[in-house]
Amino acid sequence: MSENEEDYLTRGEIYNAFVSRYDNQTIYGTKTFNANVTAAGFAKTGKDDTSALLAGGGDQLLSSFGGVQVEDITSLVVNLHSNITFNYLKLTRIGTFYTLMMEIQPKTQISTSTQTTICTVGSISNTIAPPTPPRTIYPIQLGSKRKTLTCVYSYRDFRISTDSTEAWSVNDDVGLQFSWML
Repeated sequence: MSENEEDYLTRGEIYNAFVSRYDNQTIYGTKTFNANVTAAGFAKTGKDDTSALLAGGGDQLLSSFGGVQVEDITSLVVNLHSNITFNYLKLTRIGTFYTLMMEIQPKTQISTSTQTTICTVGSISNTIAPPTPPRTIYPIQLGSKRKTLTCVYSYRDFRISTDSTEAWSVNDDVGLQFSWML
């Protein structure tokens, strides 16, 4: 065999190495892409862009995966108490699950005998208020002063009071979270 013969490829070698841009392809090994490949190159015919190709083969519509959407409905929290600083306030809805989160701190001292309305959830015309008994008590322990603040939910209002002899002072911030399902 001459050295020029080593430079020749057989017809079979050419067919195995040749990639047609027009015919169907089957890859029996690894294919390395040296450039970005777009998803359109893998799209199934007759499908739209809401389909996902599955690792085990086949495809599935994205909507069939059943994901959830978190909806921010903080604007439905009204009647914020003017003497309370809301360091954080968020009301979210995930389907029929609601959660109200807040971090609050009084601007001035609130006495022990006062039952202060923190905020109101929703209005009479909507149905997002928790479906609990009219008066539900949630005890909250403050770590700084070792006193118990009691949060009461009553007819859409969240109220807070203390059962100790010490007032709720300016330095007593507290985080609250309430969750309910309709």
